[in-house]
Amino acid sequence: MLRLSWTRALACTAVLTVLAAGCGGDDSGSGDTAAPTTAASAETTAAAATTAAPATTAGGSTEAPATTSAGGTKAPATTAAAAGGGDFFIPKESGPADNSMDPVRIGFVNQSEGTPSFPGPLSGAQVAVDYINSKLGGIGGHPVELVDCNTGLDPDSNQQCGQQMVNDDTINVVTTQFVLGSDAFWPVLEQGKLTALEGTPLNTSDYTSPSAIAFTPGGAGVSGGLASYAVKELGAKSLTIIAEANNGGQAVIDGMKASPLLEGITINSVLAGNADTDLAGALQANDADAFILVTAANTCTQVAGALKQIGSDKPVLAVSSCADPSVVSGTDGGVTDWLVGAPSVLPGLTDPDPELALYTAQMDAAGKVDDAGLTAASQTFGQLITLWQIGNTIGVDSLSRDSWREALTAFTGPMFLGPRTLSCPVENFPALCTTESRIMRINADGTLTDVVPGPYDAYAN
Repeated sequence: MLRLSWTRALACTAVLTVLAAGCGGDDSGSGDTAAPTTAASAETTAAAATTAAPATTAGGSTEAPATTSAGGTKAPATTAAAAGGGDFFIPKESGPADNSMDPVRIGFVNQSEGTPSFPGPLSGAQVAVDYINSKLGGIGGHPVELVDCNTGLDPDSNQQCGQQMVNDDTINVVTTQFVLGSDAFWPVLEQGKLTALEGTPLNTSDYTSPSAIAFTPGGAGVSGGLASYAVKELGAKSLTIIAEANNGGQAVIDGMKASPLLEGITINSVLAGNADTDLAGALQANDADAFILVTAANTCTQVAGALKQIGSDKPVLAVSSCADPSVVSGTDGGVTDWLVGAPSVLPGLTDPDPELALYTAQMDAAGKVDDAGLTAASQTFGQLITLWQIGNTIGVDSLSRDSWREALTAFTGPMFLGPRTLSCPVENFPALCTTESRIMRINADGTLTDVVPGPYDAYAN
């Protein structure tokens, strides 16, 4: 169980709306859309964990028990190789799924279109499903089918996506990425007793809904981790938080100022992304020991230009949107040596670990090289591989809404391309299973270096 500091920090941060760009970026380039208002859920009861974790062999590898489908097809075993910051989960390829069998349908909800839009997660999910079906034998021999629903900022579209998933009795589990109006989404799933493995928790309900399971720390975890790293590792005594010029951006700033992780630290703030703002002047007037950038990709580019204009050499710690290829190429080296935080490993990491190498190879094979670096594409790929692993552990004949919930809650990691250690739930936050994030440095050629290395957990001590 994590210490009270995490609970307090999350309560201060997540009770306010966190703009989606504050934890992953905006692939559409729109930086002036206000995030919806949130209302905290009173629900704090987690489902009991009743599914046993896979047995671990003496050699350090984990074997997912083989399962047999009604047609007699065994699910492939899986292996994990001990290395570095923890075990890497590498699926064992076994050939294609049997397309004559009924598919295992997995719901997928994300704001893939609209303003803002995040197309990376859908691309990553589709490539993962293709890989599962062509190389990993599906789940118990059955092919996996992705059931996609695009949501927006409005409550209606969020409710409609929830209803689509709940009313389809062939869907027993859902995965999400950016669901900005999730306050309208979760109550529908709760009524249908359907669980979603969410990719990026943002709103209070994302952390508290009994239908949510989060294997990543989301907006509050990543932005809080960056600020904590600046203080603990870089010795910063003052910080300037740069966020989007809308309600969501102000919420990020208010949450950081209230965080117990930053007690005693001088915090300045700048709202960016507005064409009328003298950004260079605002940054110069709010100089500090380090800048914490929680914005969309296009605003990252603007901030890089403004910092270059004022000649600042102070450390910049930013969310992963600032490592998008469009930012690196559009700033002519302006983001070199910036540190970026993310819930999971990002493409471009030098000396890639086996999981990242597998992801890159599959995106390349699918002709999705340009999509590989989009915000959260790799993270969503990892969510689908992890669901494949858990589904085979449950057994295809035992898949149900209850069994998925129990197995997700009991899963201890590692998540493919995600946190190494999971423990569900965090006290008072039944959806949350980790506070781990990753912090990487942007190199001049656009590659990334893992500076910690491995996971960074601001709330562990």
